[in-house]
Amino acid sequence: MQIGLIARHDVREVEAWAKTQGMTLIRTVNRMVRVETDLATIEKALHVTWESITQGWHTASEPTLPACIQHVSGLSTQGHLHHMHVYPPGSHSVANVEGFPPIVYNNGLSSPGYTPANILAAYEADVPWDGAGETIGICEWGQDFAQSDLDLFCSLLGLPAITPTVVNVGGYVPSGGIGTEANLDVQWAHGMAPGAAITVYQGAPGTPANPNSATQAFAAWGLEVTEMLNFIAAQPDLPHILSISYGNMESSFTPGDLQAWELAMQDLGNKGCTVVVSSGDQGAFGDHAPHYPQVAQACAPASCPHALSVGGTTLFANNGTYGPEWAWTNWFGMGASGGGFSQEFTEPSYQFGTVGKRQVPDLAACADPLAPAFFVINGQSAIVGGTSWAAPVVAALLTRVNHARRLAGFHPLGFINPVLYDLQQRHIPICKDITLGNNTFDSVTGYQAQVGYDWVTGWGSPILTAWLNQLAWGAPKP
Repeated sequence: MQIGLIARHDVREVEAWAKTQGMTLIRTVNRMVRVETDLATIEKALHVTWESITQGWHTASEPTLPACIQHVSGLSTQGHLHHMHVYPPGSHSVANVEGFPPIVYNNGLSSPGYTPANILAAYEADVPWDGAGETIGICEWGQDFAQSDLDLFCSLLGLPAITPTVVNVGGYVPSGGIGTEANLDVQWAHGMAPGAAITVYQGAPGTPANPNSATQAFAAWGLEVTEMLNFIAAQPDLPHILSISYGNMESSFTPGDLQAWELAMQDLGNKGCTVVVSSGDQGAFGDHAPHYPQVAQACAPASCPHALSVGGTTLFANNGTYGPEWAWTNWFGMGASGGGFSQEFTEPSYQFGTVGKRQVPDLAACADPLAPAFFVINGQSAIVGGTSWAAPVVAALLTRVNHARRLAGFHPLGFINPVLYDLQQRHIPICKDITLGNNTFDSVTGYQAQVGYDWVTGWGSPILTAWLNQLAWGAPKP
């Protein structure tokens, strides 16, 4: 199996230690040393015991680490990283919810669904800063986007053509399988910030493990996320915005995975990159697999303190005009905004409250599959929702802010959470407060949206003009 050893200080010390334990070095990426070995060697070197589970192998105890290693990623194949998109059923729409107005999709298409132009108008983003000179990074695992679908999306909506840069991480070989997640991410990031370049980082999914074999080679999902984040952090010209629309409940990963992700996000933030992550589509439950206990918990990696966690809303933007906006609530079993508090991370300094834990989400945006996004898949028009939609929307809006900041002579936003919370707590609103709805899901009682911060929509949905005024300090027009 393969695991990632996260260096406390010097990766060379970690490499030397791994060799003394009989481990084979695969590669070193930023602060992660990836090694290959067997279960028995790991058990002896890290003083863990293994247990066989349905999904493969899991350590029954936390590792004891040498001084040179801060965390270990990949010690469980239990976790599965899920994409955060939901297809709406044809028979339902928000118009079926009593008291909700019908949505008029003034999108110029025969298909329903919001277009980027609709959302830009609703979130007060009709501004000249379109992301020119900036790059949006998008993370994908195990699926590819289709350039032909992106071309058709641009043609239908009158957007400029774009060919994203594709970077295959860790030797990943594209499968040729076109994924809804990848198409949605790329199309909407471009549609919301058409002047920006896009780099798609494609990584391998976790390798399935055989619980009846202690010698089979495998690599856990947690390790693949760790490598991706460290790879991007090590780039000399990394994107200023990174969008991630994947995750699962915290307990499906090891503490070592979660802490390794957080360290990599710290590195990214320190280098001027804002990491935008979907908060999940299963409400307060957070689970995207049927075999976990029905208890409330947050999704990772959105729960990492250095992630900007994005929840979901139901947006009514008739004819492009902002209307009511609710927390994405589980109307017909179609999901709800992920939110709650972390079991792994303590409360960061920028947050507040009595739980003493990291609280999510930080803000929210359009996500409800019953008030969906238009996109193209396999050459056909389609509609979709989920916080997978919300994340690239927010990522693109922040890219517009970075464009304005650069023209004004300022550095990119980087780790934005402390600024967001400071402004909101000083009653300088840069988000529309969402006060209706909840994120109860699958028999797990969730939380209510309320005035101010809540565990369903965070501080609320974007107001780009306010973001520009407060975060770009009146940058001049280009």
